[in-house]
Amino acid sequence: MFAMSTATLSAAHACAICGHKEGNTTFTAREMLFGRRDPFTYFECCGCGCVQITSVPANLAEYYPKAYFAFRPQHKLARSRWRGWIDGKRVDHAEGLFSPLGWVANKLATPLNYVTWMRESRVDRTARVLDIGCGAGKLIVRMRHAGFRECIGLDPYIEQTLRYANGAVVHRETVDAFANEHQGAFDLIMLHHALEHMPEQADVLNAVRRLLAPRGCVLVRIPLAGGYAWRTYRENWVQLDPPRHLYLHTPQSMETLAANAGLQVEKVVYDSTARQLLGSELWVRDIATNEAHPERAAIEARKEEFATDAAALNCAGDGDMAAFYLRLAC
Repeated sequence: MFAMSTATLSAAHACAICGHKEGNTTFTAREMLFGRRDPFTYFECCGCGCVQITSVPANLAEYYPKAYFAFRPQHKLARSRWRGWIDGKRVDHAEGLFSPLGWVANKLATPLNYVTWMRESRVDRTARVLDIGCGAGKLIVRMRHAGFRECIGLDPYIEQTLRYANGAVVHRETVDAFANEHQGAFDLIMLHHALEHMPEQADVLNAVRRLLAPRGCVLVRIPLAGGYAWRTYRENWVQLDPPRHLYLHTPQSMETLAANAGLQVEKVVYDSTARQLLGSELWVRDIATNEAHPERAAIEARKEEFATDAAALNCAGDGDMAAFYLRLAC
């Protein structure tokens, strides 16, 4: 088993979220998603608890192979009349407009997660939706099929702007540049596991606030430090994902970041999965995420057990992922 590195106290690194400096703990973590095992230094703020990389690597792009992001264009999906029809019926039923077909489809098919996000955000299909860091935009293509009025995506890493047949658009642009021309334009702004990859956290949330309509909602889904998986596995916690995850927030640090941008946390919903335990159990044994190993099958055989544990951790507010619902501060 790989021996855990020793954490040390350091006053050299000030927290980028709350500014705390004294007594922050540094440690070394390795790239284990693809098994490169390159070491990176992180520190944990003893003020707000945010875990962050000490220095963003100059060669960070090397750690994002093409297979990492969902960058495959979704033109075929956007042209699917069947998908548009069935998704519309499914959302009809979820909204209380009885649809036998929608009822059956919702029972048999994978859940439409965005229906839950709609309810929690208190928006309907008249909402203008912006998905930041969306890759090729599969989610907004699906939402547009379901009847959302306007579905826009942003991702600076796609090769070119994508304009889909069903009206969804993904712009190859940064959020800050986009905010300069679209102030107050969106009712629902989403960042699904994107914020942790962004070096300028405050700039991103400030741009989001400028884009948000007065009664709009921001949905930020992120991995969370401070919970059971972080306390148990530390540098072998799978959600560290060095060096791609630059910031691993806690509820406290996320609240601070939001407040500094003129936003307030309305609700937090924990949505962690079995991966927090399964993936970390692999890493603590020096088994990379996609690496063949004699011990791998025995760990993966515990997936149901880990899923049960993850559900219990979510109920206790101790999971390692959560959805934050933000609104403009009063």
